[in-house]
Amino acid sequence: MPTAVPTKNRPGGADAATAGASGTRLPGPVRERRPALIAFGLVLVVGGALGSALVVHRSGDRVDVLVARHDIAPGELLTADDLGTARVAADGAATVPAGALANFVGTYATTRIPADTLVNRMGAQ
Repeated sequence: MPTAVPTKNRPGGADAATAGASGTRLPGPVRERRPALIAFGLVLVVGGALGSALVVHRSGDRVDVLVARHDIAPGELLTADDLGTARVAADGAATVPAGALANFVGTYATTRIPADTLVNRMGAQ
């Protein structure tokens, strides 16, 4: 003998239809708020934006530095014709400002300096 399921216990039965109409719904799960996680996310977004702005701003800073016009052998006497200038981004590298040309003329190269290479203080003494 088949048993009949009452309408009020069946999904979509009388209780489901009347629950929506009468406004007696069960409360949904409480959503847990995490203010520390939200603050951390905001710090990451603001930090990333500031970092990007700094990179864009610094990429426009260019300075004149000394470069070798041709290959210079170790021990070779440096003249003004051996060195030229180039504009490069100032990123804190060990470069020599173009205004220091007089300090290098008359010195000797301590290492091989390939053509079109930035001159640093270790290359000439």
